Amino acid sequence: MYKIAKELIPTTPQPSRRRMALFERVMKHSEVTVPGEGEASIVPSYAKLLRSWNEALPAGHEWRYGDRRNFHRDFRKAFNQIVNYCR
Repeated sequence: MYKIAKELIPTTPQPSRRRMALFERVMKHSEVTVPGEGEASIVPSYAKLLRSWNEALPAGHEWRYGDRRNFHRDFRKAFNQIVNYCR
């Protein structure tokens, strides 16, 4: 019974606190939208969003990103876990 229920109900792990905070900050940006079908439209560049993210954190904070690709990856993973939960 459990195996059948597990197959029918999609489960996605919760994003880490860091990814959740990153998701919230990016999605609050006025130029970021979700036009439909679970895809984010990122008008400002990820480099600009990364600079803003790092500037909001104190120097040496463990949540700062050095590489734009990691910032982008973590946002996409959080976005998919939250917005595309049942896809």
